[in-house]
Amino acid sequence: MVRDSSVYAFDPTDNEEPRVRTYNLSVDQRLPGKMLLEIAYVGNVSDKLLNDGSTQNTTLDDLNSLAVGALFRAQPNSRADTAATAGRTFPVFGPAAGGNNVSIGSLDQAHIDSYKRYPLYNHVHVPEHNTYSNYNGLQVGLTRQSGGAHYNVNYTFSKALGIQGIGGSATYSYTSDPFNYDNDYSNMPFDRRHIFNASYSYTVGDLVKNRFLGEATNGWEVSGILNYQSGANLPSIINSNFGLSGSLQVPVGSVAAVGNNVSTCNTTSGTGTCTVSLSSTNILGTPNVNLQPRLIGAPNRNHGKHQYVNANAFSLPTLGTNGAYKYGFLPGPGFFNTDLTAAKRFRLTEGSSMQLSVAAFNFINHGNNSFTQVNQANYTLNFSQTSNAGDVNQALLNTNASSNPQFGYAPLREGRRIMELGLRFDF
Repeated sequence: MVRDSSVYAFDPTDNEEPRVRTYNLSVDQRLPGKMLLEIAYVGNVSDKLLNDGSTQNTTLDDLNSLAVGALFRAQPNSRADTAATAGRTFPVFGPAAGGNNVSIGSLDQAHIDSYKRYPLYNHVHVPEHNTYSNYNGLQVGLTRQSGGAHYNVNYTFSKALGIQGIGGSATYSYTSDPFNYDNDYSNMPFDRRHIFNASYSYTVGDLVKNRFLGEATNGWEVSGILNYQSGANLPSIINSNFGLSGSLQVPVGSVAAVGNNVSTCNTTSGTGTCTVSLSSTNILGTPNVNLQPRLIGAPNRNHGKHQYVNANAFSLPTLGTNGAYKYGFLPGPGFFNTDLTAAKRFRLTEGSSMQLSVAAFNFINHGNNSFTQVNQANYTLNFSQTSNAGDVNQALLNTNASSNPQFGYAPLREGRRIMELGLRFDF
């Protein structure tokens, strides 16, 4: 056994299998003009889904997760190699000289693990069939499949909800709280509230009677597609706390208090300040629960151009408490695309022909706004700042995300028109 490593196990009492219940109701009506209208309500409810953790530090299947506030308490006497500090309460501010295992932020993995249910291990992953999800959608379709004009138009209004963090990777987003699944229940990463699709084709008849002009202009088939979908819920595809990071500078003499755990800022650096790293370990007293921002406004309101989240709606919670796990629906940029193709077949001889086609992908040259890795500041919530407050809890409450004015904006646009010319000879 390697101490402070992660191990994997199975629960012998978990004999469940994933279960899915589906339901739907549809109404079809033939309309004038050889059209068919269909309206349908479809949905499903899934439970007993396998939760096999995630690739993040906060995982739902970890039996060794520490609850909020755990590291602010006295250290248990749970293992021999940390017994020298057993019973000690580690403060937010350590001695001015610094050192290892003298403050919460300086604890090594062995000391952190000593607080856990299985103190010789870091993570103890045990998959369970205990998560759930659901989908509900209203679908409307209009089709015409006869005559010279064919088209298929459909629209879907839907919601896909479930537990964030299942599936073993960020494919199913990031979990926030391994102790209360209600805090992890939100829009799934693939949830799109509005989806619109249209496909069409039209065959040009013998409109031109002149033999030579008609040979060039008659018989063309024009076809195309149009797609639109609204944006995904940003916390579901980025991070439940928007990658909250930063540090807080407070003056010498500032007090950090969590219950009976009280410490005072002392420094030998000459700067006259102490630095509090804004991490789950320092603020929450656990590395296993995401540090969430505190809501002080509506993040989905008062947007600027190409802004999707209002940074002024966030602040930080006090020591030993967490912020909001949900912020309402925060959709990111949508997606729009339309393609167009024109094709015509020319007869050459009795047994041969040639087809000419011209295609334009994204033919209106529309660019879609997008959050990209080119500028991660657009979706990273940074609270780095200096405070004059002598109380760390008050300094945390006074924070704002103004240090990153780019947050919430998606000014970059992706997409370009692509032209394609095709010529095919059949014999």
